[in-house]
Amino acid sequence: MNIEAEKQALDEKLAANRIFASQKLAALRELTAQEFVLNEQALQDELKPLHEGTAEYEKVYNQIRELKAKLVVDLAALDQSETAQRALIDEALHQLGGGVKIPFERGAPGFDFFFEKIV
Repeated sequence: MNIEAEKQALDEKLAANRIFASQKLAALRELTAQEFVLNEQALQDELKPLHEGTAEYEKVYNQIRELKAKLVVDLAALDQSETAQRALIDEALHQLGGGVKIPFERGAPGFDFFFEKIV
């Protein structure tokens, strides 16, 4: 299955309540990293036969730089999404009056615990 198809499958699982949003974010981080590695390797392979200082070399090298910058932006967006989800959880707990346990998946596979906040 390609990476885009896997991302779509994650959306479907989340919509069907078969995974937590945090599990989706963890999987998206992994898929983003995999996509980066595959694309970077392809560009590195393209760069190998080229001679440093040529226009073609610079073009490919700049594509690698852009790819790295895109990775940073994509991971920051995922971090921002996780922060927003945590804020929603905190707000929900506050509205419920505290003392409520809700499941919260931290993102590492198999790392489950219950988050309890007493207001």
